[in-house]
Amino acid sequence: MNAPDSSSSGNGITGSLKLIAGLCVLILAVLAALLVLNVIPQEMFQEWISKIGLLALIAALAAVALGVLAKGRK
Repeated sequence: MNAPDSSSSGNGITGSLKLIAGLCVLILAVLAALLVLNVIPQEMFQEWISKIGLLALIAALAAVALGVLAKGRK
């Protein structure tokens, strides 16, 4: 019987980080497309831009923290 590979312990976190980053990019692309197509009025988007920026900052900091924790386990 094969022993579990100890080097793959961080793959779950790394995969999760990639998934979160991919979802963030997809959400931003959809918002940009809706803005270009005037589905979302530019005035409303300007109200949301600071909140979207803060959410992106929170997501980036969380990803960095998870990455540091994942490297600390190896």
